[in-house]
Amino acid sequence: MADIINVAIIDDEKIQVELLKKYVKDWARGKNIRAITEDFYSAESFDFSFSMDRKYDILLLDIQMPGQSGIELAKKIRKEDDMVNIIFITAITDYIQVGYDVSAINYLVKPIKEKKLYECLDKAVLKIPKEEKTILINADGETYKIKQSDIIYIEAFAHSIDINAVNGKYTARKSIGEIQKELSNDLFVRCHRSYIVSLKYIKRIGNNELELDNGDVIPVSRKQYSNTNMAFIRYLGVEEMNSYKVPIIIGIILVLIFILFCLFKHILLKLLDKHVANYQNDLMTKHYNEVENIYKQMRAWKHDYHNHIQVMKAYLELNKYDDMEKYLNELDEDLTNIDTVLKTGNVMVDAILNSKLSLAMSQGININAKASVPKNLQVSDIDLCVIIGNLMDNAMEAAVKIENKEDRFIRVYIREMKEQLYISITNSVGGEIKKTSFGYISTKLAKNHGFGLKRVDAIVAKYNGFINRQNEEGVFATEIILPL
Repeated sequence: MADIINVAIIDDEKIQVELLKKYVKDWARGKNIRAITEDFYSAESFDFSFSMDRKYDILLLDIQMPGQSGIELAKKIRKEDDMVNIIFITAITDYIQVGYDVSAINYLVKPIKEKKLYECLDKAVLKIPKEEKTILINADGETYKIKQSDIIYIEAFAHSIDINAVNGKYTARKSIGEIQKELSNDLFVRCHRSYIVSLKYIKRIGNNELELDNGDVIPVSRKQYSNTNMAFIRYLGVEEMNSYKVPIIIGIILVLIFILFCLFKHILLKLLDKHVANYQNDLMTKHYNEVENIYKQMRAWKHDYHNHIQVMKAYLELNKYDDMEKYLNELDEDLTNIDTVLKTGNVMVDAILNSKLSLAMSQGININAKASVPKNLQVSDIDLCVIIGNLMDNAMEAAVKIENKEDRFIRVYIREMKEQLYISITNSVGGEIKKTSFGYISTKLAKNHGFGLKRVDAIVAKYNGFINRQNEEGVFATEIILPL
C-alpha cells in the first residue's frame, strides 16, 4: 500500500469539495496514509494542471459541471493515463455505463456516504503501483537506475547536472528542465532555476535559502519561494490556514470559554445559595426548637413556682413549720442538682450545653453530662461552642431515630487533661453509620451537605488538635483534644 497518495477532487460545488476532502483525510488517517488533496472547481482547471504533468493517484470526479463535463474529462485523461483511479460522483444515475467505458473504480450517488466512499478508496489504493518510482541516468558512459526517494537535490550547470543522492553523486548531460519532468511532483520542488530539492530531506526553509538534513544550504529564489514553501507544507500534510481565520477562530474560542465560565459561575452560585439557604433553614429550625423547649420549661417552672408558693402558704397556715422546712430543703436539693449539670465554668459553653441537653431531654434522650472548662483557653469561646453544638446536633439526630426511648442516650464528658482540653460525646445510634474513604459523613449530607462535620474538622485542624471518631454496634463516639 502506498505511503503517500495524491487525490484530486473535481466538483463545482465548494461545500461538496470540502466534505469529500474531510472524508479523504479521515480515511487516510485511519489507514496511516498521507493523503495530499487538491481542489478543482471545474474540469478546465484540472485539465490545465494535468497538462502540466501533475500526477494523481485518485480522482474524485463530479460528472455534471458547467462547461466541460466529468465524462469528457475522464475520456481525455484515459488517453494519456490509464493508471489513475477514477471515482465518479454525481446526483443522478444515468451515466453508469459511461463509468465502465473509462474503467472507473465506482460510481457514487450524492449524498455521499462515508462508508461507501471508504470502500472505493480502499479498492483504489490497492491499484496504485507499489513499485518505487525511479529514474534512469546515463553518467560516465554507464546507465544507473536511481530511486527518487534517494535523491537529495539536483544542481544544474551549463551543460550538465549533478544528482546528489544518498549513495553518491551522479553527473549527467541533461538540462534541469528535462530531469524535472521525470521526477514526482509530490516529492520534489524546484526552488531555484539551478536547483531541484527533495521535500523529504528539507530541514527548514528561510527567506532566501533552505537547509537540508545533511547540513547543505540551497538557495531559494524570490520567484520560487512561495511555491517551495507551499510544496513543503503539502508534503507534511499540513493544510494552510488563511491568516484572517486565525484571530476569528481564537476569538470564537475565547468567547465560548467566557460563556462557559459565566454559565458555570452562575450554576455554582445558585447551588451554593441553595446549600447555604438549606443550612440556614436547618440552623433556624434547631434554634426554634431549642427556644421553644426553653420557653416550655419556663412555663413549667412558672407553673411549678405557683405550686410551690401554694404549698408553702398551706404549711404556714397550718403552722407545720417542720414540714415546710423539709419541703424547702428538698426543693433546694432539686435546684442544686439541676444547676450542677449546667455549670462548666464557661458561660457560653453553659448556654450551648444547657440548650442542647434540654432539647435532648425533651426528645426522650437520656443524658449523662459532666463538664468542666478551664478559664484559660487557646481556642476561642465561639469555636468551642461550634464544636460542641455540632457534635450535640449529630448525637441528637442519631439517638432520636431509635424507637425505644429507653435505649436513647447521650454522654458528654469535658475536662482538662494533661494541659489539654478533652471533649468526648458518645451517643446511641440506630441503623448504619455512613462512612466513605474520607471518613464518617452526616446523614444530613443529601439535604444539608454535612457542613457541621466539616466545620468541626476545620476548627480542630486550626488549633492543631486531634479528632477521633469510633463506631461500634449501637454506639458512636467522638473524641477531640485541643491544646490549652
